[in-house]
Amino acid sequence: MARKASTRAKADAQAAPKLLAPVPSSYFEILRKKAEAGQSAQPPIRLERRTKEQVHGGLSMLASGWGKEIEAAISAPRELLLFEGAGTRFYSATENSNLSALLSGLGMGRLNLPATPYGIVLYETASTVKFVLYDSTRRIVVRDQLLCYHNDPPQRDWSVVKGHIEAAVALAGAEDAKTKGLFAVYDGTLKLMKPENKS
Repeated sequence: MARKASTRAKADAQAAPKLLAPVPSSYFEILRKKAEAGQSAQPPIRLERRTKEQVHGGLSMLASGWGKEIEAAISAPRELLLFEGAGTRFYSATENSNLSALLSGLGMGRLNLPATPYGIVLYETASTVKFVLYDSTRRIVVRDQLLCYHNDPPQRDWSVVKGHIEAAVALAGAEDAKTKGLFAVYDGTLKLMKPENKS
């Protein structure tokens, strides 16, 4: 019985979608040698163009219930630039978006606006995959959990995320929020926040 359970756990872990394959150890060896030679040890930033349909295809696999209503709520532009980091994917409408500043700010309860009008971040922790939507036109930021490997089933339904996006749009559209230039931020709770910087 124990053998069957461990086999099932292994099969479930293999079936769960992962954002990225592990970085090969040789990659870090190359960076170490560059640093020793006095060269920049920063990994090169490689941006790849993705159509809206390609972005939708990647997102649809991370939670259940994907459909046209979800696509409308996310409201992605026709094309985005993809940058992959360690366990993270950044989709941005422009280069040099600095979406990582948005993430670190949220972690400290601050709103640091990135240098892009639109961005999506997917990142993986030990047990979850999280989704962050930033849209300066609608003045919203939504951070939500898409997948938790401890839940059964692990995928969340996209309709929950859609509900949080729509609530943020409604709050940001209030006259007082518009007048003061406040962003509606959903991060477990919905609130209005003043940006720490100007985009």
